Amino acid sequence: MIKKRTISLYGKSKITVFCKCCLALGVVFLVTFIILSILSAFAAQANVLLAFSILLLGIGAILYFFHYQFAKLAKIANEIENETESTDSP
Repeated sequence: MIKKRTISLYGKSKITVFCKCCLALGVVFLVTFIILSILSAFAAQANVLLAFSILLLGIGAILYFFHYQFAKLAKIANEIENETESTDSP
């Protein structure tokens, strides 16, 4: 008999934690960039912060998209599995 694997959709997975970290760091860098640009100090460092902010926000958005798609795929797989189990039982 094949052992079934169960993965919770609502638990904290690695991709969810990494996504939240990327988004949080991106927002922190963006706020820091805005503060430094208002103060007109450290222009070169502010541009680097803007670049990292855009990069991290993009990575976070892509990871969130992957998480959302995998959750939908797991839901479809569970529906198909439940459908086949109900047709197999007498």
